[in-house]
Formats: sequence, structure tokens, C-alpha cells
Amino acid sequence: MLNKITLIKLLIIMSLILSAVNCSAQEQAENKDSIYSNILKEQRDIRVKLPDEYRPDSNDKYEVIYITDGEWNMGLFSYIYNFLKGENFVPPVIMVGVENTYKNNVNMRDRDFLPGQTAGSTQAGEADRFIGFLKNELIPYINSKYPSNGVNSLYGHSLGGLFAMYVLLKNPELFNTYYCADPDFAWKDNFIQRLAINRFKNTPELDKTLWIAANESNLISSGISAMDSILKEKAPKRLYWKTISYEYETHRSVRLKCIYDGLKFAYEGINVEKLEYHPMNGILLKDKPVQVLLHSCPNLYYTLDGTEPLATSNRAVEELYISGPAVLKLKYISPKKKIDVNSKGAFEIGEMFAAVSKPDNIENGGLNYKYYEGKWERLPDFNMVKPVNTGILDSVFNVESIRKGNNFACLLTGYLKIEKEGYYIFGMDSTDGSRLFINNRLLIDHDGLHLRGRLETFVVPLQKGFHPFCIEYFRQDGEASLGLIYRGPDMSEAEPVPTDLFYYEK
Repeated sequence: MLNKITLIKLLIIMSLILSAVNCSAQEQAENKDSIYSNILKEQRDIRVKLPDEYRPDSNDKYEVIYITDGEWNMGLFSYIYNFLKGENFVPPVIMVGVENTYKNNVNMRDRDFLPGQTAGSTQAGEADRFIGFLKNELIPYINSKYPSNGVNSLYGHSLGGLFAMYVLLKNPELFNTYYCADPDFAWKDNFIQRLAINRFKNTPELDKTLWIAANESNLISSGISAMDSILKEKAPKRLYWKTISYEYETHRSVRLKCIYDGLKFAYEGINVEKLEYHPMNGILLKDKPVQVLLHSCPNLYYTLDGTEPLATSNRAVEELYISGPAVLKLKYISPKKKIDVNSKGAFEIGEMFAAVSKPDNIENGGLNYKYYEGKWERLPDFNMVKPVNTGILDSVFNVESIRKGNNFACLLTGYLKIEKEGYYIFGMDSTDGSRLFINNRLLIDHDGLHLRGRLETFVVPLQKGFHPFCIEYFRQDGEASLGLIYRGPDMSEAEPVPTDLFYYEK
């Protein structure tokens, strides 16, 4: 029975049998930009970081995250965001670091972030003008020059966090998500707390996301604990919020955890690239269902007829039993409307894959290979290219052992011996493109340029005996990586296909 532990082990095995790959997408450089503000009567410098996926000829649009105190918060925020994106917790976004103004070597953030006068600062109190700058000048400028999709978020630390909360209370329509890192909600005799009580009283619904984080020593003195109580009692419906504190952090160090956990909270902690389930596609026998295992989570829905899942559809559970024909559609319906993640798989009705008689000229323990040289972005037509080398690959998936350099392809052929009739799930991952054929039928198409970490799986009914087997593979620059796992009817876990189940022609 394929259970949750089995799936986890399956994924771990895939990571172990694949070679380490250290390549990554080309990182976009940070752009220095500026805009003259008629509202503030000054030039404002900004730092803009486009997604690594951005291409000038693409029509893709992205959320924009505005980061206050950009001269010292942009680098940290960008680093943490890119780490989370590498783990598929967040989608690609545009980051805009808004730098502070300095006059006579004096930082003017008191002026921009505070909504009123304060002791010890002669310039404080123009937060409403700064909101006007964001609303009427900066956001329109970014929308006109960069590929934004109209979804905006605001991050602020310290006084910037206080400002972010002030914007939520005064102009909530400006941003979808508000991140407040160690804000001083006790400022000016709890001004922000009193404003929150007043605003929430007249706001029955507020479809926004709010994240507040503090170092524990400041929790009470900064008024964050009191704000948490106000939110618990008076937060409008549909305001998704959370307050969290961290032990043994300082006012500055708390930013790291705040950004990391806040982003995971805002994007709900799920893989934003795809919803994992296995097997992903397959051929099924009539009236012989197959078990599909997935990582269920709240707000995950499914259909089996190919229609788009709705919040009224069936909620997904960890184990589904599917009979063909079926088109499984999974959709994560985000209550915060920040992400749109879905997956689709087809399960058709077919016949048992018939075995062939054991050929006379085969030997146990490997596959035949043909080795080709060339630079491709997709698998070549192997009938149209000439191999530069041939041989036997007895360590079946160590393709590094047959390569001569970068930019190569190989064709692995032979037979797979099946010792018990039934359903077999195959999983394959590679860098770059690969395809799996059994009985001359394409089961897994994993073609194209990509990194590892995208396990593709397929279930098929196999008769006991020998089955023609083929893998196509190519790699551009970098270390080659190809892995194959399987799970048969008597196996409790998925594991690498043993070499002694493969046969090659002598």
C-alpha cells in the first residue's frame, strides 16, 4: 500500500540517486532607478529587482513587493525571497526597494513613516504625503515601466512596520499584503492602536493579509501584544492576520525570521510550482482502480472529469482511488488570492502490456547505449543523428560514465524483466530532458531544459515476462543527472530499478 511515508521515501530516494547539480537560473541584476516626486518635492531613489524568469519579449506579469528602508532592507529581503523561491514556496515577484531621503546627513524616515509629530524629531508627521507619493506616483510609475500584475505588497521594519500598519488602516486598497517587522505600536500614546479600534469598528470586511512579527522582549513595550488583542477582538472578516514573537532576537535580527516566516504565511506554505501527487498519469485496466497519493492540505479540491475544481468540489485527501477513464484536476483555492496552483493528470483505460518471449541474444545486467554529441534544447530525433560511440551501460543510470564532454545525448535500450503481473509505477527525474518508453509506448515525457527536482510518474499494468525498454536523454552544460525508480505490486516502497532486471543485446 503506497502511504505517506512511502511517498516521502520515494522523493528522498530520487534525491539520493541523482547527481548533485549546482547550476541555477541566471540571476537578474538589481536596477537602480529614480522618480521625481511632485508631492514630496524631491527625487526618490529606488532599487528594482526583476524575477530571474523575466524576459523582455514575454507577456508574463508579476506581483510587486515594496520594501521600505530600501538601502538596508532590499538585500536581506531579496536574499531570503530567492531562497524561498528556490524551494518553490513563493512565485517570482518584482521587488522595489524604496530608499530614504537624507537632508544635511539626516535621515528623513521620521518624516515619511510617522503620521504625527513626535518628541525629538522636527520633521516627523508627513506619512500621509508619503502614502500619496506611493499611491499617485511610485506605484503608477512601476506599473507603467515594469511587468506588474496589479497585486502589491508592502514590507516595513521598525518605523517602516508602523507605517505599513498605518497604510493598512488609512488606505487598505493600496496593498494586498502588509508585513510589519518589530513595529512600535505604542508610539505616541498608542496612536496606532486607537486608530485600529476606530477603523475596525467601521470596517465589517477587509480582504487583506497582515503579518506582524516582534522580538519577544519588545512584545509588550512596543504595543504589539495589545494590537494582537485588538485584532483578536475586532479584526474585520476576511482579514487574514497573524502575530508572532521570537525569543533571543534583537530589534535588527528579528527581520530575518520575520521575512522568512511572513512570506510563507502570505503564500500559505505550499509548493507554488505544482501540487505533488503520484502517480501523475497512467493506463488503467477496466474496474481495476489505482491508488493516488498526494500531500493534502486545507483548501485543496479535486475533480475527476476534467472540470475546473471549485470551493464546492470534493476536498482532496491523502489517498484517492481512481478508476479510468479519469482526468484528475487538483486546485489550491487560496483564501488570500495570492497564488493559483493546480495540477492535472490523465488516466486512460487500456490493456495489460503484453510481455514478449525472451530473446535469444540478450544478457542480464545492463542496457545498450548509443552516445551522441551536439547541443540541443530538446531531445533530438535519434534516427537523424549518428552516434559517436556505443557500448553497454551496466550501472544503468550513471550516464556520467559514458559522456565525453558537455552537450551530449544518449539512447538506452534493452529489456525490462517483470517478475509479477500487476500495476507498476515508474518515476523519472533528470537534468536536462528525458523520455521513458516501455513496449514502444511513451510513458514519461520529461523533455526540455530544466533542473532536477521535477519527479514525473506514470502507472502501467505489466504482464510477467520481458518488455522492450528505452530511455532517451540529453544534457547541455553541467553535470549529467538521470534517475529512475519504480514500485511493483508486492513492494511497500519505491526504489531504484535493480540493474539485474535489465537485459541488453549481446
